[in-house]
Amino acid sequence: MPLPASGIESLILILDSKIESLPLESLQVFEKIPVVARDFNLHMHLQRLKALGHQAELHNNRGVAKESLSYIVDPPTSLVEASKAFVGTELPKLSPGTQWTGVLTATEHSPSTGEWQEKIAKSQMFAYFSMTCLLHKFPPALVTELSIFNQCKAMIIFDRMNSYKTLVDRNVVTSRHFVPSEQPLQAAALFSLCGVNTIVTNHWATKPEDNLEMFDKLLRGVLTDGLYLGASLKKHWQSYALEVADLGPDDPAVVTHQ
Repeated sequence: MPLPASGIESLILILDSKIESLPLESLQVFEKIPVVARDFNLHMHLQRLKALGHQAELHNNRGVAKESLSYIVDPPTSLVEASKAFVGTELPKLSPGTQWTGVLTATEHSPSTGEWQEKIAKSQMFAYFSMTCLLHKFPPALVTELSIFNQCKAMIIFDRMNSYKTLVDRNVVTSRHFVPSEQPLQAAALFSLCGVNTIVTNHWATKPEDNLEMFDKLLRGVLTDGLYLGASLKKHWQSYALEVADLGPDDPAVVTHQ
């Protein structure tokens, strides 16, 4: 990745837990930095770089093998047709030689525990798209089987989508389906401890339609343009933010990369 005009190639935010939920990546001061990511501490970040074979002088890491990609896509009813088209038509065309395996629940079935383990264990990059939190479908008790994460280098998680205001308690402005242990920070920490180097997830609950569009753009940046996950996220998040500049307070479309 060429050195940008800002002079800073990437920035890692190590935030206090009191402010970690704020969308600090979108601050204007970071606008010209290609990659703005988060991590828990400096030690964890250096461990990630070591595992990736990062070579600062060459601006290079060991990437994800395109022959080893998998997904579980569980779309809401409103996105069934769009998801079918994306998984069946668009995914195979994103990059020559890519090989995807996965489950689309709209046309197949809900994945079993064994299928969850298989999809993660046999892929270097695992993508999950659903209204339901990943840790609700694949709970921490199953995640503790660390051997299934031996090959998995990256996870893209778009979950906890909620566009229905009837699910929100007006007294506390919180969905009654909110579970503290199923929030993005906990998921990122858990999968980081399992050895996954990069986790991309939506930080707040967002509209399914917005998430599918961002999911598409993120993968295109990685597989078609050859960008790092963090660089693809920053590039397409900026363009997406311009498209939804009139976003209301009930629709925070913020995605973070850890």
